Amino acid sequence: MSIVVCLLSILAVVSAYGQTTRVLGRINVQQKFMVNEKEMPAGKYEFVKPAAGPNHLMLRNRDTGKSVQLDVVERLAHTGSPDAPGRVVFNSIGDQKLLSEFWASGDEDGYLLQVTKKEHKHETLKVE
Repeated sequence: MSIVVCLLSILAVVSAYGQTTRVLGRINVQQKFMVNEKEMPAGKYEFVKPAAGPNHLMLRNRDTGKSVQLDVVERLAHTGSPDAPGRVVFNSIGDQKLLSEFWASGDEDGYLLQVTKKEHKHETLKVE
């Protein structure tokens, strides 16, 4: 009986751990960029949604495993088709790129991550 209880406990922990995060999309950024006033190197990243807390995402470097928390300023209503490709929007100010928006593939709402009042251009990167 105690073996069954022990196995069920282990399965519950493994199941709960598996549900703690969800990868929403992956990108390959060709140049350095800024997130929350922190410079990030060029590389392969993934956007991760923690199960707890709807007000932030994590941006994880796929090569190093290091993550940075992305505070969600506002959710952006999805207005495209149900099979819309995902995208990331950078605000470009001169040579500096600021991560601004993340949109997962499909019909999920987007995430506004950073706002700048300076004059800027938008650059879009496709989510894998």
